Amino acid sequence: MNRHSTQSIARRIRSGDRESGFTLIELLVVIIIVGILAAIAIPLSLSQRGTAYQAAVKSDVHGAVLAVQTYATSNGGTLPAAGTADNSTGTVATAKRVGSAATAVTFTVSAGVTLQLLVNGSYYTVSGSHARVSNWFYVFNSSQGSSTPATASPTAVPTS
Repeated sequence: MNRHSTQSIARRIRSGDRESGFTLIELLVVIIIVGILAAIAIPLSLSQRGTAYQAAVKSDVHGAVLAVQTYATSNGGTLPAAGTADNSTGTVATAKRVGSAATAVTFTVSAGVTLQLLVNGSYYTVSGSHARVSNWFYVFNSSQGSSTPATASPTAVPTS
């Protein structure tokens, strides 16, 4: 160091000039506030994720119902064969074929979603679930013409 800079530093020390900065208390207060905000925001975002998965299932069930109805309209009221469209391990939406070659219907299944088509005469059900939401299914029943959430996938098609 040269003599001029040494004198400048000594003069600053004597006059009480200090470099400005944050104190330890100020930094701790900021860290605590950020921690409180994170504790509020993280659980909210996790619950929104489950809602988004359920919305994907509802959308896919609705799309599958439209595909089945379109198939039946195009084929004189004949329904496609029953089957399962599984994209539970997929990472993107994929077109899936359900049924045998002669009576197959194709619809898009979102990542993580499994759809099941059950047929009984002129009635059918389409049920869907998501791999990341346990014990939650969304079921369309053609005999009632409505969709409802359920805790289990149907094993048979109700006719009334």
